[in-house]
Amino acid sequence: MRLLLAALALAPANVDVHANDFPLRWTPANVKIEVGDSVTWRFEGTSLTHNVASTGANWSFVTPFDKAPATFTFTAPGTYRFVCQAHAFAMNGLVQVGAAGPEPDPAGDALPNRSKAPVVDAEPPIFERVRLARRPGGARVRYRLSERARTVVRVKRGGRLVWRRAARGRRGAVLVRGLRPGRYEVALRARDLGGNPSRIVRRRLRV
Repeated sequence: MRLLLAALALAPANVDVHANDFPLRWTPANVKIEVGDSVTWRFEGTSLTHNVASTGANWSFVTPFDKAPATFTFTAPGTYRFVCQAHAFAMNGLVQVGAAGPEPDPAGDALPNRSKAPVVDAEPPIFERVRLARRPGGARVRYRLSERARTVVRVKRGGRLVWRRAARGRRGAVLVRGLRPGRYEVALRARDLGGNPSRIVRRRLRV
């Protein structure tokens, strides 16, 4: 029994950190672990766009905006800060590993946990094609993007929003219905998993 308890005490631990929408924060925001332990960031139950990314020179870690759980194992003592890149003004925290001393100088030894340099998607999606075909009481909107993204189609009349739909994927076909006779503006905007917004594409529609 004593050997079993000793083995459990020496086993690496994992701490979960949860993202929250309202208010925007991590729970817990400050974590204390030992060398060899792991932290898993979780996004279940959130509706906003979130990810986790390292800040500071002593580690490198970044995840896509896909809400999948992400785990990192810390193999060196220190203080490691992290943020949600979409809400860095509110969602920031730190992991203290072992008897952490002062944070390293930016010019000093980076990446002591053998982490790789992050790959951050900074390219916005591009609408390669947008076609508008009139239908009775509306229109069919077809589009093709340069990458997978969430696309929002808005229809306005005289500056007032009268219709809205969202779809995911690289290609889409949205059927706009229930419009009264008149002139409308159809606007499309996409945002990829990295949170990068496209340019707004506008088309005129007469019903």
